[in-house]
Amino acid sequence: VGHNIDFDVEIADDWITRKETRAFKTDKLTFVIAANKGYDNRESTIKFTSKDRGITQTVKVYQAQENALIVSKKDIVVSDKGGDVEFVIQTNVDFTVSKPDVSWLREVTTRGLTSHTLRYEVDPNTSYDSREAKIVVTNRKDNTTETITITQAQKDAIVLAKSEYELGTEGSELDFDIQTNVDITVTISDTAKSWITQVETRGLETKALYFDIAACSAEEDREGTITISGGNATQTITVKQSGLKEILEKEREALIAFYNATGGDNWKRNDNWCSDKPVSEWWGVQCSGRRVWSITLDNNNLTGVIPEEICALSSLVYLNLDWNNISGCIPNNIKGLTELQTLYLGYNKISGQIPECIGELSNLSGLGLESNLIEGEIPYSIGNLKNLHHLYLHFNRLTGEIPESLCNLENLVNLYLQNNRLSGSIPENIGNMKSLQLFFIGNSSIGAEGGDIELDGGYPKEEYINHISGEIPLSLTTLPNLQNFGAENNSLSGHIPDEIWSMPSLTNLTLSGNYFEGELSPAIGNARNLKQLWLSNNCLTGSIPNEICELSNLEELLLGNTTGVIAVKPFDIGSQYNKFEGELPQNISKLQSLIQLELGFNKLSGTIPDGLWNIPTLRSAELYCNYFSGELSPAIGNAK
Repeated sequence: VGHNIDFDVEIADDWITRKETRAFKTDKLTFVIAANKGYDNRESTIKFTSKDRGITQTVKVYQAQENALIVSKKDIVVSDKGGDVEFVIQTNVDFTVSKPDVSWLREVTTRGLTSHTLRYEVDPNTSYDSREAKIVVTNRKDNTTETITITQAQKDAIVLAKSEYELGTEGSELDFDIQTNVDITVTISDTAKSWITQVETRGLETKALYFDIAACSAEEDREGTITISGGNATQTITVKQSGLKEILEKEREALIAFYNATGGDNWKRNDNWCSDKPVSEWWGVQCSGRRVWSITLDNNNLTGVIPEEICALSSLVYLNLDWNNISGCIPNNIKGLTELQTLYLGYNKISGQIPECIGELSNLSGLGLESNLIEGEIPYSIGNLKNLHHLYLHFNRLTGEIPESLCNLENLVNLYLQNNRLSGSIPENIGNMKSLQLFFIGNSSIGAEGGDIELDGGYPKEEYINHISGEIPLSLTTLPNLQNFGAENNSLSGHIPDEIWSMPSLTNLTLSGNYFEGELSPAIGNARNLKQLWLSNNCLTGSIPNEICELSNLEELLLGNTTGVIAVKPFDIGSQYNKFEGELPQNISKLQSLIQLELGFNKLSGTIPDGLWNIPTLRSAELYCNYFSGELSPAIGNAK
């Protein structure tokens, strides 16, 4: 400002302020112009007036607007059905609009709208996922942008693999997966609520649905629906279940075929069989829900063969045909009896082999085929029967080795394999059978009268004699529940493991007629539960340990050499011959439960302890063919 007078400064608007500066002279004025936040140009004045008001000068200041680009909506949501969307652009600059390259979003041009109102058409969303597109509006002057996001919802969907299921009369589980993008509800039709029940499972995904279908006890078919809904989607599943009419007819026909094939007219009892009465009133037949559940015809003079028609009894759980004269083979289609838990065919004349398919009867808990004429090897598939508790195969003509697969039967309690033609050794993994209580692989004529065993001079013929060899596996001594181990009259050898005397449940140990050697360990005193100890006709030596007198429950002690009733053939006295020596333990009287003592054909010496005759339960004492000396004590009179 050039001047030669004093003057005042007036500023018309508050967006211009005078700035006082030390660096400038008083006649050099500086003003600060604030940023224009508006969207229009603006102007103002600075007026210079002399003190006497005689002179005035005005300066005009012009300021441009802020470049502006404003959209009315930045996020737009569209339903899956599609439609039109629009938004308004307010701007004071030139701009461009870019649309993504998608087919489902198209610009709509209409004359009734201003050039700054944009409209787009959105197609229906037929997919099961939501989708989005971004429209970008760009300021041509400074390249700033605004983005409008259009989001379209997915189509509500419930997708099922099948809409109809047909089920048998027996109850079952129905499960199926659904694909959905909405929360769902499940509705079972009123007519089916009594027999279709949804199963809630914590461990499964919520979109895997499980239902229990109850067994149908009516003769007629029935039908129900399951409706699944969520969002705008609904799907209905039809469940059809067969009635019992056709099945009951087939079961009656199967029973009649069984009657005819096994000489039903000559049975001891055949009450109501083949009559018009319900099969549940036929002798020996029990039903559950009108289905045949159990057949018990043991000791009823059945002959002939088991017909294949019996496998039509698909609900059969229990079948007992013991003690008859049934012949022929076990039908191969017996695997059709999938519900079978007990199969007893013992003490008949059944021949052929055990079918390999027996391992498919996964519910089987009891299998009794003892005292028949069955040949061949024990099927490896029996090891698949995880629920098996009782396996009776004794007194047959089975060959081969004891299959290792039997060691998979962790629930097996009783294993009877005696009097066959088995060979090989005891499986090393026998210790896996933690539930085993009774284990028999020996040979004896005891019990042979129950089947069709032919005797030769009082002994079973060679085809009924096992030849198990090798040593007793240490794993056997780890079986916590084993009570009775019978392996008499085989070819077992080696030392009797000390660990066997510490088995907590062992009550009966019969190892007579083998080739065990060495001395009896003092650890025998640990077998406090032992009642029966048969070690006759082996190759044992040394003295009888005093610790044996700690076995207060012992009833039978056989340490001699004999050809008695337990034998299956005359022993080879040259090789199967115990040689116990020394004196009898003086405290033998502690065996207060002893009934039978057998010590014949050994090398025992010294005097017979008086205490022996004071055992109140003693019934038999075989002491012959030893080197005892001295006089018989008058105490022998106590052995009444």
